[in-house]
Amino acid sequence: MTTADPYALSAEFYDVLCEQQWLQRGGPIARALQEVDPNGVILDVGAGTGPCVQVIAEALPNARILAVEPSAAMRAALVGRIMRSSDLRQRVTVLAGTLEQVTLPPRLAAAVICGTIGYLDTAQRQHLWQQLAERLDERGLVIVDVMMLKAPQTVPLMQVANAAIGEHTYHVALQGEPAGGDLMHWTLDYQVRAGEQVLRQFQADHHWHTFGLEQVAEEAGAAGFVLEPLGDALIPAAVLRKRS
Repeated sequence: MTTADPYALSAEFYDVLCEQQWLQRGGPIARALQEVDPNGVILDVGAGTGPCVQVIAEALPNARILAVEPSAAMRAALVGRIMRSSDLRQRVTVLAGTLEQVTLPPRLAAAVICGTIGYLDTAQRQHLWQQLAERLDERGLVIVDVMMLKAPQTVPLMQVANAAIGEHTYHVALQGEPAGGDLMHWTLDYQVRAGEQVLRQFQADHHWHTFGLEQVAEEAGAAGFVLEPLGDALIPAAVLRKRS
């Protein structure tokens, strides 16, 4: 099943898919953020249901956070997370739309781009690096990660996550195929089971531009950034700092 919003149905499964990843990804991101203005504005690009918002908020207790998320389904879960915390309600502003559709403030202390950069094509990424270079303060930095794949290839169907919720289990599997140029076509299969009985099942399709940190370094370097790999990251990630 394909929808205009690829997360319209699958937002329900997002934390099932990413919970274990974020238990490992949060630490390196939080440590990197200790370098920035603790009272500044932090941009979370593609905030999803808010796991990175939580990491940012805990790492920088006085910072304000702008959470950009185009998917209405994901924003519903994000706002639910925010509403459960009086602290997040005071500090997190949700911007509905893509980066091209929202208005960013003139100054930022940092930007975090986790699990989303591959949705942007080359021209969109170049525009993003320039936008951030113009807005980041002197201590500002960008944290960005990329997919394990640097180039399109066939990825056979594999299970990537499952979780027991009450009497049901939630299962997520994916497979991928090259889709021309640097694009990968990913198909994610979602199931809710009661024992071996499949109660619900659907698929969602995503297109992702594949590239490595070397390409990020080249593109961001043209906007004045220097890349440093982020140590202890679960997947390839880096910190971008403005060239002095």
